[in-house]
Amino acid sequence: MKDHASRIWDLIVVGAGSAGSAVAWQAARAGLATLVLERRALKDAGAHWVNAVPGWAFDEAVVPRPVFPECRGTTARFHLFAGWGPTSLVIEPRDILDVDMRFLIARLRLGAAEAGAVFEDQVRVEGPPDGPQLNTSRGPRRGRVIVDATGVRAHLTRAPADKNPHAPADICAAAQAVYRVADPAAAQRFMGDHGARHHEPVCFAGVAGGFSVVVVRLEGEDEVSILTGSRPSEGHASGGKLLADFVRREPWIGERLFGGQAPIPLSPRRGSSVHQTPAGPVIRLGDAAGHVFSAHGSGIALHLVGGKMLADALVGSRSPSVAAHAFDRAWRRRFGPVLAASDLFRRASQQLSPRVMHTLIHRGILRPEMMRVGLEQRLPDALQRLVSW
Repeated sequence: MKDHASRIWDLIVVGAGSAGSAVAWQAARAGLATLVLERRALKDAGAHWVNAVPGWAFDEAVVPRPVFPECRGTTARFHLFAGWGPTSLVIEPRDILDVDMRFLIARLRLGAAEAGAVFEDQVRVEGPPDGPQLNTSRGPRRGRVIVDATGVRAHLTRAPADKNPHAPADICAAAQAVYRVADPAAAQRFMGDHGARHHEPVCFAGVAGGFSVVVVRLEGEDEVSILTGSRPSEGHASGGKLLADFVRREPWIGERLFGGQAPIPLSPRRGSSVHQTPAGPVIRLGDAAGHVFSAHGSGIALHLVGGKMLADALVGSRSPSVAAHAFDRAWRRRFGPVLAASDLFRRASQQLSPRVMHTLIHRGILRPEMMRVGLEQRLPDALQRLVSW
């Protein structure tokens, strides 16, 4: 640990979740001296649930695609219901992988460590950076560039009095867990009653007000994955309560195997992702920067690609500040339009009741193609070509 205090690191990453581990993997493999600090034990850091991640994100980040058990399957058909039904849409997204985040984050950490990154867990960062130095519970750590990957609360770069940089109305309380199936025949009946086959998610939207979902998917013969989310600031039940209530209501669901819950920012953070100090830049990454597709509250694809973009910017520049701002500009060009479109759709749809959704579906206004591009986390192909041009 003494060497850690005396060394000047190219990059210090605070937070060893998906965003922090992704940039550590990229930076260490690019030859940057990388230190990752995590306040919890590493085994407890990051998401412990199953997340839908589009395959293009792995390809663009040049991260090998996951295989079983990290990848639990793919989503070819997605059943979206207005409330608890019966009105529904069948969406056919392309190349959506069902990823167990426990394995993905562990793979990124292992790859980073094998490339030379150093991880320190159960260490607290005490306050914002003091110049190029971070004061921690184990003494100072010095780095040319510091990355804030501390999640929704943006621990390093928020104002001292600001407990959360996002408005309460822009926070989704999400929960996800995988359970044993106690009664396979009843589970099959439940999915069949909703027109779904094996590994086809059934999503009940608007069940607790705008921007609330319960998503159910059978995985194999003996496991079921359940994802929930809502905005409690609007007076709705939290994702955790929606999950508990659904499990209690369906007797075919057995013991809980794993899962977790967390607040997710739904609104892109305004301004630059670079917090410039007199001694150097602090770069927000992941949820700390609001890097989330807000229409459905997922940011894993952005964490993977953002880590690659940031490492590329740092390797290609001798000046940390120039590299940080080059990353910020490249990020805005690459993802600004799609994140703005996602947030616009979220704001327009989050007040929809199941009755209104029913009407929009029957009148052909809410269409499968519209929902498909959201699940794929990209703009429609024609619009993407126009933006790229």
